[in-house]
Amino acid sequence: MKKNIVLIVLVVVLIIAGVYAFIANQQSADVNDVDKITDTPIVVPAVENPDSNLPPSPPPTPDVK
Repeated sequence: MKKNIVLIVLVVVLIIAGVYAFIANQQSADVNDVDKITDTPIVVPAVENPDSNLPPSPPPTPDVK
């Protein structure tokens, strides 16, 4: 009977350690992955202001050479 209790405690400790390592790995991957953060450009879409009385901006003119 004592052997079963020791086995159950060992399995529970291993499961808790595995969950803790998984959570710590996920958090460190988000913080330390500098290449992933810098390589993805932040694109802000241009939204026309509906409250503005200004006309929409004209399209850019092509360079004539």
